[in-house]
Amino acid sequence: MRWRLLGALALLLGAPGSLGQEGGSLPVEALLVLQEDVIEEGRLVTYTGVQRYPVASEAELKVLLKRLARDPRPPRFVLQEGRWRGVEKKGLAFSEAEALAAYREALGAGRRSFRLPVRFTPPRPSLRELYVLGIKEHLATGETSFRGSSRERTHNLLLASSKLDGLLI
Repeated sequence: MRWRLLGALALLLGAPGSLGQEGGSLPVEALLVLQEDVIEEGRLVTYTGVQRYPVASEAELKVLLKRLARDPRPPRFVLQEGRWRGVEKKGLAFSEAEALAAYREALGAGRRSFRLPVRFTPPRPSLRELYVLGIKEHLATGETSFRGSSRERTHNLLLASSKLDGLLI
């Protein structure tokens, strides 16, 4: 009975020679460390967080890198939980060769995780730059109704507002 339990445990944990994952091991966790700036209650605050992604093979890592890569998004003020916050998204770029090297190093050293090497691209202007210029809070929001407007007028209003959205004057 004892040996059966040990055998079942080895199977579940992916011990060498078992039916576990690639190479008989559990997936390694890729750690993406992010620092995001926000403006809250007139103060610029930097939050640091870690996102964890299980990676069982080099092919999975390559797919993950493509999924996580993104262009920067400009700063915006958004209403969250009854308060206005200035937020932005930095762009994320990955070198496949560097990420694969970090993955292989973690596997070779028997580590359960590795930090994803990432390059951050701040948006232009960045939230930090806006803060230095004195933009520390949401000032106003404008809303209108196009009800009864012609299709051409509605098109022109939407086009003009899209050009002004996020514009710093």
